Amino acid sequence: MEVWARRLCGGWGTSVIGEVWRIGAEVPTPLGFTAVDLLKDLGIGIAIGMLAGTTGTSGSARGRMVLLAAVVGFVAGLLIDSLVGGIVAAIGGGGACW
Repeated sequence: MEVWARRLCGGWGTSVIGEVWRIGAEVPTPLGFTAVDLLKDLGIGIAIGMLAGTTGTSGSARGRMVLLAAVVGFVAGLLIDSLVGGIVAAIGGGGACW
């Protein structure tokens, strides 16, 4: 077992962690980085919308809270990721606060 592990890791001088990263980079994943980034931004927006939705407002104040959650989600997504991330976070924030 020890000889097999040394051969896998390239000998005595090679880092095991570096080899794990190399093997992990070659493994195909079902979701690409773009999908993961968009889901992350959507989750951030939903979390913002859920917090804004707990204010207990009704009527026109509720509509203003939905807009506020969308704007805060847009700014957070824009700062964390990109313009597309901001739009997705705004959709998540507005939808969750609705």
